[in-house]
Amino acid sequence: MRYVDEFLDKYGFADGSGEPADAQAVRTACVALLNAIGTRRGSEVKAVEYDRPGVHNSCMIMFADDKGQTDGGPDEAMSDALDELRNLDNELLETAVQVPVAVDTPALERLCAELVKCPVE
Repeated sequence: MRYVDEFLDKYGFADGSGEPADAQAVRTACVALLNAIGTRRGSEVKAVEYDRPGVHNSCMIMFADDKGQTDGGPDEAMSDALDELRNLDNELLETAVQVPVAVDTPALERLCAELVKCPVE
């Protein structure tokens, strides 16, 4: 599954400077999938989305126990869930995650006119 290890590493996504446009949406899907697989495997922790402040990777996944503490990492069952998630086909993810991309044509025309003095057609 796309980006799983990037979400787990504070230096992921080139230390935060290379976060793809779909990272937030993929992380939401990964957390839901991890929790479903983890529950099936009997995990006592839950995956949670974590927006890390400051420098480094801001798009992370952490693991919380039943008291909400996030410093313990994944238990064995959740580690197995991570392995299972890593091996899922990315095409399965595409059915659940869609990130629209659009060009702001007026803004592009202004930028083009400023930079190269030619309008976008």
